[in-house]
Amino acid sequence: LWVDKPASLGDEYAKADMVAALATAQELWQPLEAREAGAALDSIEAIGVMNGADAGMLNAIEAGRTLARDLCGTEPERMGAPAFADYCLNAFKDSGLSLQVVEDRDILERDYPLLSAVARASFAVARHQPRVVKLEYRGEGEIQHNYLFAGKGVVYDTGGADLKVGGAMAGMSRDKGGAAAVAGLMKTLSLLKPKGIRVVAELGLVRNSIGSEAFVTDEIITAHSGVRVRIGNTDAEGRLVLADLLSHLRLKAQGSAAPELFSVATLTGHVVRAYGSYSAVVANAVAEQQALPKRLQASAERYGEGLELSRLRKEDFAKVRDVSGASELLSSNNAPSSVTARGHQYPAAFLLKASGLAQHGVKDAQPMAYSHLDIAGSATEGDPLYGKPTAAPLLGLFAYMTE
Repeated sequence: LWVDKPASLGDEYAKADMVAALATAQELWQPLEAREAGAALDSIEAIGVMNGADAGMLNAIEAGRTLARDLCGTEPERMGAPAFADYCLNAFKDSGLSLQVVEDRDILERDYPLLSAVARASFAVARHQPRVVKLEYRGEGEIQHNYLFAGKGVVYDTGGADLKVGGAMAGMSRDKGGAAAVAGLMKTLSLLKPKGIRVVAELGLVRNSIGSEAFVTDEIITAHSGVRVRIGNTDAEGRLVLADLLSHLRLKAQGSAAPELFSVATLTGHVVRAYGSYSAVVANAVAEQQALPKRLQASAERYGEGLELSRLRKEDFAKVRDVSGASELLSSNNAPSSVTARGHQYPAAFLLKASGLAQHGVKDAQPMAYSHLDIAGSATEGDPLYGKPTAAPLLGLFAYMTE
């Protein structure tokens, strides 16, 4: 592969050689199911890249992206929550990362009550039971920045009691793209070992099943943060999973240097309606004050990952207020996000409130920057149901943290 980088065009093409090489690797990936069945097409095993691309960095990034694609793109029985966790255990063996898998039902229901409500109907089937995977990378030297990630890993989303109909359930095994991308990011970090940063990740792995044990709209559930949440629609399950993860990460961020928290999720159809195949970032006031979204966008686009900047507004917080007074928050309205005004922005307001991060604003004792990344449109390329997973936003996040 010969990469001709137009040096005269400046910084915009500074990573052109790496972008070209990674695009080639994207094309060469084949589904895990085909590889395991021995049905994969003959493929190139190695690519030689000329013109100065950093081969070590490319291999590490591609190892992370391959893990992310395998986790995101694999069908719901092969990659249910326990299998996803096991795949991570194998992928991070001897990596130097701290790894823990939470699987005990009593612990999950105590520490992740919203997540466990989503998974309630799945507990009866061992291969569908939920997991929380905890990962931590600590670089050498003084830790100057702490990055904390919550990854949505809904391994299959039926919609729950608010059942997806009209063919809308197809492709819902890819609703784990956020957790997959975060796992891939941790793989890349484990190989390249950047200094001076600590990265903590929690992956919430659940199946939103239907059945007599399924949670239903109008239930009021107390989140890990202590906030009482009324369920507005069981098909808005991802934000429930993320809220508990973020609450735990909030506690881990307290007292740490320069904490930045992120949620990564294939969350809404609205972001696809708004931005097509691009990721969107919705940040709190602390992150906006630090120009974090713009800096993240610049890093991502140097590596060919488009990222759109969205904004939180006061209306987003009003939308998640429970007007009945019976609880503190409403998880969602009862219409599809794609036909809801500000359908991809207001979930960030819910996440801030439900996780307790709203208590860490610009005027509070310990402000915490928080950014929500909705990747519903960018997690796969081409056909949203069966196109190749992209591992987005792994590249942008890696560049942002290490450049």
